[in-house]
Amino acid sequence: MGKKKYEQIQRIPSSNSRNITYFKRIKGLIKKAIEISVLCDQEVFMYVLDNHKNRILHYSSDPQADLL
Repeated sequence: MGKKKYEQIQRIPSSNSRNITYFKRIKGLIKKAIEISVLCDQEVFMYVLDNHKNRILHYSSDPQADLL
C-alpha cells in the first residue's frame, strides 16, 4: 500500500484508515515542530485536541511553558 494523491481533501470513510492516517500525520507534525524549534532557535508550542477519543497531544520546546 502506497501513498494516495488526494484530488480533494475530505473525510476518510474507513475508520481504520482514518486512524492510521491520523497517527502518521500527528507524528509528522511533531517532527516538524521539533525541527523548526531546533533549526530556527524558536520556541514552539503545539496542542492537538481529539474530541472523539478525549485525547490531548502536545509538544513544547520550552519546558517552562508546558501547560500540562
